[in-house]
Amino acid sequence: MSDEEKVIETEKYLIFYIGRELYGTPLLEVREVVEAQNIKPIPNVKSHFLGVTNLRGQIVGIVDLNILFNVQPNQDKSLRSFIVFDTEAGQIGASVDKVLSVEDLSEKDIEPGKIVGSKVPSQYFYGIAKQKDRLINLIKLRELLSDEEIESYRHSKFAGK
Repeated sequence: MSDEEKVIETEKYLIFYIGRELYGTPLLEVREVVEAQNIKPIPNVKSHFLGVTNLRGQIVGIVDLNILFNVQPNQDKSLRSFIVFDTEAGQIGASVDKVLSVEDLSEKDIEPGKIVGSKVPSQYFYGIAKQKDRLINLIKLRELLSDEEIESYRHSKFAGK
């Protein structure tokens, strides 16, 4: 098979803003996207863990990616959304500034690796996608919490089952 005949594999990514930067995550890791809701704070947790919210009867922990990535948030809070994903401890929501779209990205569009000097901690970041005239930081939502944090959340009375 010649290079021209090779099928280019693509994967769907959810594209969103954290601050002024574009980020993406594999759509298959996303359970749902919901409008930001009221959050009940939980005392004595890490600063990036905002608390919990009730999504259709399920208690879901919310992690603020602006705080986790040390990025100044967008001032328009009406655009904020929660990207809900599954972990071993149950569902977690990642608070982002704005969800933009779902895009197809191919392997050839993605430059894997870590970026020196990035505000995104290296354990979450796995590459940059080059699409049209923009660059998209790629992260894996399931990597946002350490094993210790997931275990702590799993044993919390607030963890959804």
